[in-house]
Amino acid sequence: MRQTPQEQPESMEFPRREFESVCFHAIGLVDQNREYLQMHLRESGDAPTRQALADMELQTARLERTLSEMMDLMALEEDPVPSRRGFDLCSVLRQAASLREEMARQAKVHLTVSCEPDTCPVLGSPEEAELMVFHLLSNALRASAPGGKIVLRLCRAEDAWQLTVTDHGCGLPGPANWQENRRRFLGGAGAGLKICRAVCRRAGWGFALEAGSGGGAEAVVTLPMEPETAASGDTIALHAAGEVLPSRLRWQLERELHLLAGNA
Repeated sequence: MRQTPQEQPESMEFPRREFESVCFHAIGLVDQNREYLQMHLRESGDAPTRQALADMELQTARLERTLSEMMDLMALEEDPVPSRRGFDLCSVLRQAASLREEMARQAKVHLTVSCEPDTCPVLGSPEEAELMVFHLLSNALRASAPGGKIVLRLCRAEDAWQLTVTDHGCGLPGPANWQENRRRFLGGAGAGLKICRAVCRRAGWGFALEAGSGGGAEAVVTLPMEPETAASGDTIALHAAGEVLPSRLRWQLERELHLLAGNA
């Protein structure tokens, strides 16, 4: 008797990397065509055409950002075992501080960064910490009006490190300000805070978002101090001195400032 081959169940695993690659490739093709048209119509095109191409550039960048958020969030949710190694959280904040002048020039927002002490040894993923700091600053930038202030502060609080990001912007969404909040955040996917919570959950850090006492909002990240550090003051093993770590933070913040300037 002839046996029919047993049907194999289809794999339910979502091909995230393939999907990501195809989407970013498609966005890249659209942007290449836009650049080609802009190059040839810079002088001959009329004002509405040039404006349409500028709008296309901005919307392409927004689409790329939203896709990056969703891919980052998916990657965090899929990976059950996060990497944990020693790194200096102050070094991450110093990268953000290096863009203070750009923030003041493009977004008209003044950033203050303080680390007390100068080195903050923690265990976790420096790449994920950068991602968290980026989204906390992004939210503060989007909430702030021109002339606003953002304070990024890291300090020691008993047996933990405490990172706070404070702004005096439109505040948390509520009945009284939901339209203004949505306008400032450009109707985005809202994945930024989910990414921050996912990073903190994976690293064993605490996360809270509260309304600021004088308006605006304050995000607080609590990072437990490692036992040997809390007891003796000695730092945990960090990366080798002088080692340059891969960083997306500066590039992400520069792109964010470009998007905010385009929507001003």
